[in-house]
Amino acid sequence: MSNFDNIVSGPASVLFDDVAVGHTSGGIESTIKPQNRARNVDQFGKGECNIIHNGDECRSKVPLSEWTAATLAKINNPGNNQTAASGAKYLGIGRSAGYIYTAADMKIVPRLTADVAKALQFYRTTPIGDFKLQFDGGEKDRVFEVQYAHLIDESKTDGELIGKIKLSAA
Repeated sequence: MSNFDNIVSGPASVLFDDVAVGHTSGGIESTIKPQNRARNVDQFGKGECNIIHNGDECRSKVPLSEWTAATLAKINNPGNNQTAASGAKYLGIGRSAGYIYTAADMKIVPRLTADVAKALQFYRTTPIGDFKLQFDGGEKDRVFEVQYAHLIDESKTDGELIGKIKLSAA
């Protein structure tokens, strides 16, 4: 039976390895896209007999809005992190080909107390795509909109190789 209490909305926090990376601005978006192929047999021509699962492509877009070393390190994963060094602190840009990104556990957790258990968890996440930053006349805040790929964790069980959609606390 349907129930309006089951409808969930509102802002969320992003955690990497259970550490929040700061505020977001503009909403977080996650996409879970099954990759499939059709099975056909000559007898039925192009009529599909079965759909075979070939894997999942999972992505999240996170607009992070805090200019801190912790946030920037999660955005610019392949950068040369010099925030702990003495003198001027910075994150480098540019790596040699072949660098393997460091993956982290990512959780997207609703901020509303009543919905906090209804979260998304992805076991191995790394940034991909463009790192966009806008400098304008002060009309908008500088927001780092980053796309993340969620990768397979071969130590997990089939059916949850990439993550979980949590329904309640456990």
